[in-house]
Amino acid sequence: MVDAAPAISFSASNAAQWNRDLMLAFLDALEKNPAADLMSMFSDSYIQGHRNAKYEQETETKGPPEFRTRLDLAESATVIYPLSDKVTAMLGQYSGGWLDNKSIDAEQSLIASLKQLIWDSPKIWESSVRGVVVKCNEDIVAKVITGSQTLAQAWPSLSHKEKISIQHQLDEIFCRLRTIRQDDGSPLGGVNGEGAKELRVDECTLFKNITTTKEFNSLQFSARHYGSTTYVKLLRSFLEYDNSTLIPGSVFTHGDVRTNNIMVKKEPSPSGEYIVTGIIGLEDSGFYLHY
Repeated sequence: MVDAAPAISFSASNAAQWNRDLMLAFLDALEKNPAADLMSMFSDSYIQGHRNAKYEQETETKGPPEFRTRLDLAESATVIYPLSDKVTAMLGQYSGGWLDNKSIDAEQSLIASLKQLIWDSPKIWESSVRGVVVKCNEDIVAKVITGSQTLAQAWPSLSHKEKISIQHQLDEIFCRLRTIRQDDGSPLGGVNGEGAKELRVDECTLFKNITTTKEFNSLQFSARHYGSTTYVKLLRSFLEYDNSTLIPGSVFTHGDVRTNNIMVKKEPSPSGEYIVTGIIGLEDSGFYLHY
């Protein structure tokens, strides 16, 4: 007897409501037509949620693939910046043919040297999103990226449908992040109280002890500007009538959302759709006002 596949549970906060609405829609459709096509009634968001939940379950069950088994996928190698003497000597232990740039087999020799070096190096850190870090020797570590790529890299090859799918996935991810709240009175900025960042004022400074909307607004308007005092007062007056500034507390904010900080991966299934595998670059993240 074949074991049944484990049930999948959605992680989305509104998953229960999705199921209730879907069951009501099924009942209504079957009353009108017992032969109704129920598959066509699943919304795009429901299908995407199921796909994400299945991917998470498979990842937890199987665990990340051994990175060494993916080294054969590398078909090319390029030296972008001149290598140091230490790196050259280390790679030379495996093959020195790649040092002769005029050789037809130079690139293949470099690939072989890199693969063998990485194969022999112990793993010191691994993330299913950001790859693997291996220790080549006491002075040199190497980062190996397997599977995922940044959205910036994948974007030119994505279809319109795939871009819309990525958009919906990101919307759900960031909406969930914003449900992580902090009450009034707590310092804005880093989650450990490092202070708030305002790059328009100073790119390097952390502003501590800012706990209210008024204090943060004052920080924003302390940036150097070229308008008159009257014009600045006019701009600040708009905030007094903006209801979003009246929402209490603060929400978790990424702080540096861009395509280079979004990791995506193409599913190995026949559909071959892209899924968001991770959000990186959280150095500027923290608790900030809703708006």
